[in-house]
Amino acid sequence: MAGNFQQDLRGGLRMLKKSPGFTFVAVLSLALGIGANTAIFTIINAVFLHPLPVEEPSRLAELFTRDTLTVDADTNRQLTGTSLPNYEDYRDQNTVFTGLATVTFPIPLNWGGQAEPQQLNASLVSGNFFNVLGVKSYRGRTFIPDGDKKLGANAEVVLSYSLWARRFGSDDNLIGRIITLNGTPYTVVGVAPPSFKGIVSLGRPDVLWIPISMRDYVLTGQLKALENNRRFRWVSIVGRLKPQVGIAEAQAAMKTIAAGLEKEYPRDNKGRTVELYPLNESALGINQRRQFSRLRQPGQSAARTSGQARERVEHSGRHGRRALPSGTPASNGKHRAFAPRRFGRSVGGVLGAKCIVVLPASIPSRRLD
Repeated sequence: MAGNFQQDLRGGLRMLKKSPGFTFVAVLSLALGIGANTAIFTIINAVFLHPLPVEEPSRLAELFTRDTLTVDADTNRQLTGTSLPNYEDYRDQNTVFTGLATVTFPIPLNWGGQAEPQQLNASLVSGNFFNVLGVKSYRGRTFIPDGDKKLGANAEVVLSYSLWARRFGSDDNLIGRIITLNGTPYTVVGVAPPSFKGIVSLGRPDVLWIPISMRDYVLTGQLKALENNRRFRWVSIVGRLKPQVGIAEAQAAMKTIAAGLEKEYPRDNKGRTVELYPLNESALGINQRRQFSRLRQPGQSAARTSGQARERVEHSGRHGRRALPSGTPASNGKHRAFAPRRFGRSVGGVLGAKCIVVLPASIPSRRLD
């Protein structure tokens, strides 16, 4: 039996060697098939079999900015994050959410005190982030909801369960200890529950969270210079709806606030409005949700749905707007516009390759790694 198997195996290998073209096609087909099935299973497992571990997910919604003047892109690029000043206004002026929280994309930080240089990925979050999501700590505690009001206060971190287990050996004594990130000491106050890694289902499991009040100690370069720019859309917003308030009602209320901000800050918010989606729909990332919620909008062409439509970026003059030449990439540094650009590996690896951060015209087009 074993001899026959070895004989058949040798015969098969000789045939494959004699037909390299056929061998290449066969191996490539197997590789593509296995890769596609693995990717599909990963998405189904994350979104349908293991949804976000939050309290009452049906009452959670994510708020996006839609800029009708500066971006005319395919469906998956029309919604972006929000500026920090606009988030604060939405948080303070709304009457439809019990809480409105913010979170940034993961930012790589240098972890000090190690034999070899290491990096940890950290997301800045508002103090009420865990409270709004209804996420309880696995060890220790989460952040104090109102503890992020003073800039530079609350040098604390909450670790994901995966990061705590892999990098810190599930050490229960870690709570209360100090770790150094980018040269700043932070106190470890808690560990998030297993499987929680933020509001993106396909996000990296090894992550930690820092209060957004510590942003001046986390951000560097252009990010730090633009953190309070009302045009700089770099934070995501998630809110918990009040009882008896639906998505449609909440969206109408938030659009009213957005219209007020447009009038109050016409230079920064002209043409900007908001849209709300259930968090479960947007959990694949800011530009991936529609593949699972609605593949095509009514009246939208198949070309736009498949992403074949080219992006057009306009920039406003004093009395009008001029579109970029057809086929010109939106990130071309020659055209001074608020153009959507990929934000280096930090966003691309976590929120999908199409995730974009919108930068002012004065910022060069190079990647911000």
